[in-house]
Amino acid sequence: MSEYRSWQQREADAARTGAEAAQLAAQAKLTEAQAAAAAAQGETDALAEEVKRARLNRQLKAVQQGDKDADRARRGRRREERAESGHWYRLTVTILVLFGLAASFPGQLTYFLGLGPAGHTPWPMLSVPPFLELLAWSAVLGTAWARRKGLPLLPFWIMTGALASIAGTINAVHGWMSYGPIGGVGLALASVLGPVVWEIREWLVAQAAVDKRSSAQRAAEKKAAAEQKARQRREREQDKQRKTTFPKQYTEYEQILAHVPPGTLTRDEAWAEAVRAVSFPEVHKRYTQLLAVPGAPARPVVWAAAWRDVEGAPVGITAEVLRHRLEAEGTVAGVVAEADLTPERITVELLLQDLFPTTGGGDEGGAGATAQGGPHGGGQGGAQSAGSLDGKGLQAPERPLEEADLERVRALADALGGAERLSSKKIRETVGCRNDYAIRLRDAVRAERAEAER
Repeated sequence: MSEYRSWQQREADAARTGAEAAQLAAQAKLTEAQAAAAAAQGETDALAEEVKRARLNRQLKAVQQGDKDADRARRGRRREERAESGHWYRLTVTILVLFGLAASFPGQLTYFLGLGPAGHTPWPMLSVPPFLELLAWSAVLGTAWARRKGLPLLPFWIMTGALASIAGTINAVHGWMSYGPIGGVGLALASVLGPVVWEIREWLVAQAAVDKRSSAQRAAEKKAAAEQKARQRREREQDKQRKTTFPKQYTEYEQILAHVPPGTLTRDEAWAEAVRAVSFPEVHKRYTQLLAVPGAPARPVVWAAAWRDVEGAPVGITAEVLRHRLEAEGTVAGVVAEADLTPERITVELLLQDLFPTTGGGDEGGAGATAQGGPHGGGQGGAQSAGSLDGKGLQAPERPLEEADLERVRALADALGGAERLSSKKIRETVGCRNDYAIRLRDAVRAERAEAER
């Protein structure tokens, strides 16, 4: 028989069951989220591991490439060192000498062993070929030793040449008899050229041991030497030309260079000083006196002091120069004072003529017009007359140019050297007239001269 439960109990059980179900669902979601997070973390770790592996691979490749580059550079340096030291040349000479010995020694051996009677071998001659070869090579090695010790080389060279010639002669005779002319010449060269080529090799090795320069340094020094040689040739040509064209200056030039220590003055500085010595002998005499004083300053400073002592002025200035300068300044001042009609002055005068036109007749003012009144006195009457004439567009007639005045202006133009030198001031002083009349005289004479030139 089932236990009776109230509806409150049943609702409480249902609520509890729902809560447990919700808790289980939440736990399930949490478990799923944790699993997803673990999966994401795994993917992240895998990606990070892959990135790390890629970075390590790049570093490994860089290290390997660096090793390859270092090995390539090392091989390059080794090749350069071998080329610089002549490794391959020395090796080739050694091989060549060995081949020469292999050809010449058997030839000498067969020659000496064949000297006995038929069917009898002269065994005592067996040691002669190596004796001759070793004797020749002992002279060669003696030359190398003497070169290292700084001993005379000529005795060893004579010994090498004599012994190599003996061996070459024996091989030439034997080869000629046995193999013909070509064989004789070949065996002779095999005996002679071996010591000669070896001697050349030792000489080059000794020179290379003394010369520690690199190929680039030797090339640069060779270029510098060629440039210096060309510069010296140009300097000799220039000295020859200077000596022919300026003998006095060149004599002073040689004396200056001989007097100073080497390297104190350049060629150009010495030549400039020589030119000054010829041009200004008194100043140069004082200059040499000041230079002889112990503790003298630089040469330009001494020259300036010598110039001031002799000429009494700064360098380049003499009493004659000052006189000419003052005369020139006075001439310029006179021309400026005489030619008072500058373009600005002409502009002002034309403006004044437009503003205040002349109303009187004649240069000095007509008898019928004054500044203060008309012909009958009274300033107002004059003003009214002028005003009435201006109102009608009439002006008082200009004074005609008199021939006598034109003649005076023509004579003035001839004295000044041309009509373009005429000025109103000069004309006023010569003719004795007003400025507007002087301007008309000047323009008339200029027009006449211009017409005559056409």
